[in-house]
Amino acid sequence: PQIDYWLAHAMELERPLLRGRLCINLYENLLDGNVHPEAFIDYLTEMIQEETDPLLVGLYTRYLNTTCWHYLPDQIREQLSVSLTQMLWKRMTSESNNATKKTLFRAWKSNVQSSEGLNQLAAICTGQTILEGVNISEQDKISLLCELAVKNYPQTDSLIIAISQSLKDTNKKQMLAFITPALSNNAANRDEFFLSLAKLENRKKEGWVGTALRQLHHPLRQGTSIQYLPKTLEMLEEIQMTGDIFFPINWLNSSFASYSSDEAYRVAERFMSERPDYPQHLRLKILQNIDGIQRSAAVKKKYYQ
Repeated sequence: PQIDYWLAHAMELERPLLRGRLCINLYENLLDGNVHPEAFIDYLTEMIQEETDPLLVGLYTRYLNTTCWHYLPDQIREQLSVSLTQMLWKRMTSESNNATKKTLFRAWKSNVQSSEGLNQLAAICTGQTILEGVNISEQDKISLLCELAVKNYPQTDSLIIAISQSLKDTNKKQMLAFITPALSNNAANRDEFFLSLAKLENRKKEGWVGTALRQLHHPLRQGTSIQYLPKTLEMLEEIQMTGDIFFPINWLNSSFASYSSDEAYRVAERFMSERPDYPQHLRLKILQNIDGIQRSAAVKKKYYQ
């Protein structure tokens, strides 16, 4: 009852600090299975529309993205996507603070799935549509291309060529070229790219590798990408020996963080059970990365099966 009360009365808290603490508390209850995902989304929707504190808008939108992509079945997420993106667009276009506007834009582009919304996203990416107060950097353009690609926007290939030609930063241009195979609508191209990461020379730019892996393992691509997870784990010791100190956790996070299924959790569990002498520090990194998968799978099982 107390949780239900605060889901409906959060704006009664006048101090932003208390509203933030309440939100974190409710989110932790979501992770523990004590809050229905759709009830949490209803709460976040109201808070995003009412909130004036930029930091809290950022907190609410991050939790909104996580809840939509990890704690809802695909069908429910698609149904909610239309109303959520309409709300985010309306809130963004009425916002005067540019930083908050950019935060809301990022939430909108992460959740948009309709053909109309993707057309809008493409127009923003190419500069045909200018959002007042929202500066679209070259990095943002690459991020928008990633969204369009994983959502199977029909003109993605031609957009990638056009945006690549428009990029002035050589490093950004090279990064886009590197991740383009991971963006491909053709699963065979994505398979080939993943296999190429077995070669050390293809892992030199570790940040680029992380970006590419996040596209390969986007929730909308997991039907074909879950097959990469066993090899991802098998390569972990080599990743640790050949890469930067932070690369193993980036490698795992970029591969596992988007999953919310028992199947993905079992891949990691099986890998560890078959290797009782596996290095403890790497085992702990794997456990850290699959904790969220286990939680989201349990929540979906509780409320949707």
